[in-house]
Amino acid sequence: MTVNIDTAQIGEKFYKLGGLNTASATPQEEYNGYVRISLKRPHLYLHQLPEFQKLKHDLPIALAGGGPSIKKCVAELHKHKTVVACGSSHDWLIEQGIEPRYCVIADPDPKITPLYLKRPCPNTTYLIATQCPEEVFKAVEGYPIVMWHCHGEGYKELLDEAQPNWQAVGGGCTAGLRALSIVIMLGYRNTHMFGFDSSLGWEDEHHAYAFQTETEELGVIYNLKKGFGTPGERTYRCAGYHLAQAQHFKDFWTAYAGLFTPTFHGEGLLPDMGRAVQAESIRLAEVETARIKDLEEKELVA
Repeated sequence: MTVNIDTAQIGEKFYKLGGLNTASATPQEEYNGYVRISLKRPHLYLHQLPEFQKLKHDLPIALAGGGPSIKKCVAELHKHKTVVACGSSHDWLIEQGIEPRYCVIADPDPKITPLYLKRPCPNTTYLIATQCPEEVFKAVEGYPIVMWHCHGEGYKELLDEAQPNWQAVGGGCTAGLRALSIVIMLGYRNTHMFGFDSSLGWEDEHHAYAFQTETEELGVIYNLKKGFGTPGERTYRCAGYHLAQAQHFKDFWTAYAGLFTPTFHGEGLLPDMGRAVQAESIRLAEVETARIKDLEEKELVA
């Protein structure tokens, strides 16, 4: 995957950012082993839910990621009746008095992922990827569980053989982006995105909450400058997955803009980028409207 978002810096040197690759920390064969076990589980699949593909018209749905800016949006998030916890944000939301309607879990780490699911809620449906291990399923055992397949070439042969006509969820490299695809599949179009910062906070906070283990890390931090040389110039500090999420969201939005309308809450690389795109779209629409009006007036004069 190539990411091109203006310039980035490590140390003192700025350079064009390109050729940033994303790779899973879990070997494909290990993923496949988890999928084989999940195929034997009795749970429903996403496409078997009664609300699947039932258009919700203008009903809003809030996607809650773990970016640090979500801490400033708790009151606003409380106004939403339907909230989706995206991966590790689950327990933090419960602590804020917010019971998510859904929780999307995609991370296959058997040691870390369950630590973010210590406070399961009976009113939450846990949408767990089949690539997740037994430890994740046990963390929410006895609560509503629905499974889904992560889209990926590595699973194709296995699923073709084991489950003809299988369906999978694409969308990007994070649980938040998969959650966006899922809510669209569930019929929601009015999506409100909280905690999708795709950058560190002003004081270098990595999430709205602490890591659960000492082994979790961000890796290389890039200083990314957006709007270089313009009045809106700003430098964001980003881990590699932040950059990948921003680029994947941009690609998804470009391809499927007609399927959903995002509203960005909080601050950071992705919400600032999204608002800039929306502002430019409005400006171009106004220019086109003015052009058409001018042509019509000239025709009337002629």
